Amino acid sequence: MATVNGHSAAKYNSLMEGGDIDRDQIVDGHLLADEYFCPICRCLLWNPRSCASCQHLFCQKCIQTWLEYSKNDKTCPFRCQSYDERRCPPSFHSLLSRVKIHCRNAPFGCSEVLAYDSLERHENVECKYLTRTCPECMKLILVSEFIEHIQKKPSLEIILMNAI
Repeated sequence: MATVNGHSAAKYNSLMEGGDIDRDQIVDGHLLADEYFCPICRCLLWNPRSCASCQHLFCQKCIQTWLEYSKNDKTCPFRCQSYDERRCPPSFHSLLSRVKIHCRNAPFGCSEVLAYDSLERHENVECKYLTRTCPECMKLILVSEFIEHIQKKPSLEIILMNAI
């Protein structure tokens, strides 16, 4: 059964679930300027959005969460009077598209290094090392080993039967 040093699935969430890309996953991530990273989650900006007032960039998921949990004032994390969203400048998207990132499934054997724009599709559809979270033990299991893993857990046999 494939697990990553006993880590729970939380560290290895897919991008569709709002997973984070830290500097270690990025080729030469230590060389990237801080502007490439979200000031909220401190990870590589994903689907970036910009504050119209201060021009700071945030991950779409991060700023949505920030605004949901901020009080009625809906202020920018940098304390602008109010957060008015603008799309990320195309020039910055162009810079992000040049970033090379290791697949999050590298601990399971994937050796792919992908461009920012190709990462999401690869990790969620194309990767030969796709994983699923076991609902009982919360560990990541290779999809190819998932049915065998579930069959070893009597309390999950019903879930398996319903999924087929």
